Amino acid sequence: MKRRIFNIVPVFTLLLLCGCLSFDGANPYAKSTHTLSVKPQYPDEFPSELKGKTTLKISNRNQDISYTCAADENGCFNVDIPSGSYRLSLSYRFDGKTLGGMTDKVIIGSEDVSTGLALNISLSGDIVFKEIYSGGCTKYPEEGNYQFDAYVIVHNNTDEVQYLDSLCFAASDPYRSIATNVWEDERDYIPAIQAVWQIGGDGRSFPLKPGEDAVIVVLGAIDHKATYPESVNLNNSSYFVCYNNSFFDNPKYHPAPGDQIRQDHILNVVIKVGEASAYAISIQSPALFIFKTPKGLTIQDYILQEGSVIQKPGSAKDRIVKVPNKWVLDGVEVFEKNGNNKKRLSSEIDASAVVFSGPFQGHTLFRKTDESASEMMGFEVLQDTNNSSEDMYEREKQSLNE
Repeated sequence: MKRRIFNIVPVFTLLLLCGCLSFDGANPYAKSTHTLSVKPQYPDEFPSELKGKTTLKISNRNQDISYTCAADENGCFNVDIPSGSYRLSLSYRFDGKTLGGMTDKVIIGSEDVSTGLALNISLSGDIVFKEIYSGGCTKYPEEGNYQFDAYVIVHNNTDEVQYLDSLCFAASDPYRSIATNVWEDERDYIPAIQAVWQIGGDGRSFPLKPGEDAVIVVLGAIDHKATYPESVNLNNSSYFVCYNNSFFDNPKYHPAPGDQIRQDHILNVVIKVGEASAYAISIQSPALFIFKTPKGLTIQDYILQEGSVIQKPGSAKDRIVKVPNKWVLDGVEVFEKNGNNKKRLSSEIDASAVVFSGPFQGHTLFRKTDESASEMMGFEVLQDTNNSSEDMYEREKQSLNE
């Protein structure tokens, strides 16, 4: 869960940041702070009169402290802050759209710092991630840790029936947020690694009503909780399952599905582009996304097109699938708490990232509920600003372990 720290130092520092203090003579704290100047790159279609209404979130990457700073009339930010390593993020809702962007590891040392901030405009998705559980838990009452019980939950966030038929699930390269990233910061595609999975159906086989959820089991469609109480039971007839032992035959990660799993709920492997014997997502910092191809084009036809599947730069073995950003329904970027994180998803898909404290705690990443929208619509509406640092939080227990 998110923690808020209330003590004298952060509050006093916040007063300094906001320029609320005045001194007779020189500021006695001037030597301990330096000016951070941020000049965002606003898209041309963003109304200029709204620039002065935006706010910047400044998070200390090594302490559980964050600040907000209001923009000047030109949409720029100037703030005095102590030395440290900071994460900057901006998210602003307007006309049903979201303006957002993020930059990680801005270092304030012994001098003033000026930096830019790339911003993009995005629309909310019809189907969104509600929960991501990939961090594992302990083997209590035994010793050790367990990581073979991953799942995600997707949610219909609209007032119309959505169909899961042909929905694709994938993870972005690189595997972890702290790994070497060979891709440009902003691209018009996501480099999907290992494989692309797809739900079957004839187009109307798997309806999802407004406010309803669907579980996709990524690892181990069995009852893990029977052996390890801190884990979850993933043997359920309503769950969808990533399983194909022709492509991924490691039984630790992919045991034969339990007796409750329906055959038509097992996802298809559209293409395998890696060489691993298991399809595994990061237990520390995955970047996951769901997408559908446009009408008239199947994912099977797309991967046959020249340039849709390419060699990963610097690798003689691994390939990636170039999934256009415009096909993506939702994406969630996860950062490690103290790592040198690098963005993998374009800011138009996820303006920022949700920070995960670490694996083997049974913790999960969960989307917030939009209470006012839910009350108005009569079903659960989730917050979706395309900014995971605002939309998601770390929950202390899996929702499937309740």
